[in-house]
Amino acid sequence: MLVSDSLRDKVDKLSTFEEILSHGVNTIELQEHYLWERLRELKELCDTEEDYDLSLESLKTMLLFVGSIPTISKPTSLTVNENGLLHVEWQKDRQNSLTLRCKDNYFLDYVIFKPSLYIDKRTILKGSMYVLDFVDYIRSLEIKIHHNL
Repeated sequence: MLVSDSLRDKVDKLSTFEEILSHGVNTIELQEHYLWERLRELKELCDTEEDYDLSLESLKTMLLFVGSIPTISKPTSLTVNENGLLHVEWQKDRQNSLTLRCKDNYFLDYVIFKPSLYIDKRTILKGSMYVLDFVDYIRSLEIKIHHNL
């Protein structure tokens, strides 16, 4: 069984925000605690609004993604939309960025901006994919989500 599959099996069993967050803190090595602190802040903001809830399934998808990328860096932005889905962005500059909308059932929507090898414009890749397939996809594109995309 792959490490990612094992992580998914563990994440599947979690049912509350605190369980999911604690599991992330205890199993994913991050250089900074920004991600966990920001998630708590977003959860508190959603709790104060009557019409907003942070999607636990979206959180699980994000956790599986982050846990599958060794030495992942702090995202440039982490927000939640009106449907409770998490949006995460890593951006080096206008030519180099990755934006994810984490959805239910371990799927995500993505937009990747990367420089073209042939013209003076950026290449835009976008779509929807199962999170572990997406991890393989960005590896095949040699995109590293470290301090330099």
